[in-house]
Amino acid sequence: MRLLPALFALAGCAGAVGALAAEILPPAQAAFATAVEAGRKDWDAAHNDWQRDDARERRKTALCKLIGDGHVEGWLARVIEARPEGNRAAYLAVHLDGSEDIELETINLEETDARYHTLIREGTPIFSVVRTLGKDDPVTISGDFIAHGPKDGWGADSDCLTSTNWNWTTAMHHPTVLFRFTAVAKRAP
Repeated sequence: MRLLPALFALAGCAGAVGALAAEILPPAQAAFATAVEAGRKDWDAAHNDWQRDDARERRKTALCKLIGDGHVEGWLARVIEARPEGNRAAYLAVHLDGSEDIELETINLEETDARYHTLIREGTPIFSVVRTLGKDDPVTISGDFIAHGPKDGWGADSDCLTSTNWNWTTAMHHPTVLFRFTAVAKRAP
């Protein structure tokens, strides 16, 4: 019988731990995740394409204001994938903590990276870290959002970010954005 109160106490702690985790997110990261989620809800509440366009524009305005010059420092994430790409480079994709499904990634093909230079090159300190990472590893990241998408029709250019999603619905629900990592550090799980 003593076990039951202990389980309830532990369950109460789990909520406190979740709240604590939310408190330690960098404020800019928490605001970014909140703006993306508000945009998703706004999009879902829309009844037609004009209203969806308005929702996307509101999210774009909010995100542009939040990211300023596009550089972020010390954001918390989990590795989705880290793998070799082409000749002496690495592809990295991460899921931002504090979000349902915001992903940041480098371009995934060396041949298409000439314009943005997002792949992580061998011989750099970041490359040494990335080659030790596995799926779900917690990391702290810094880097730059890539503004203005490609003009060749690849991706959906929006929100002061270059989305690698193929359509607006996916970009609003499960945003995956191009990112140039300037620092990656493993965190304790």
